[in-house]
Amino acid sequence: AFVRPGDVAAAMWVRENTPQSARFMVNTYHWDFMRDFIIGIDAGYWLPLLAGRQTVTMPMTFSIERGATPNLLPDLIALDSLNGQLTAPDAVGALRSAGITHVFVGSKGGNIDVQALLASPAFEQLYSDAGSYVFRLR
Repeated sequence: AFVRPGDVAAAMWVRENTPQSARFMVNTYHWDFMRDFIIGIDAGYWLPLLAGRQTVTMPMTFSIERGATPNLLPDLIALDSLNGQLTAPDAVGALRSAGITHVFVGSKGGNIDVQALLASPAFEQLYSDAGSYVFRLR
């Protein structure tokens, strides 16, 4: 349900054309009754498996595991609270502070505003096909 055929091609492109150190902002989702349980909502959630690249999200089991990075959850909550609006100066600053180098939007989509990214000088479109997008944070 998260990954569509065009997303697989996009993930292969990511694997072959981005550095292994790349860290991706992806579409996120949280439930109102559990705001600190944040998951990916499109193929971006699967980039660690499909492309071997880091994303802002964690495996669904993170709430019952002990993490090695203490600020990971607060950082994820802060990025999720941007609600996909990534182009404002404070949002760009938050992405940079979190070590984000790229943005991935899968064909299912979510709250990341692709049109805003396309119009923003802070982002460079690197890939687009079948509804999947990859941007680099300049």
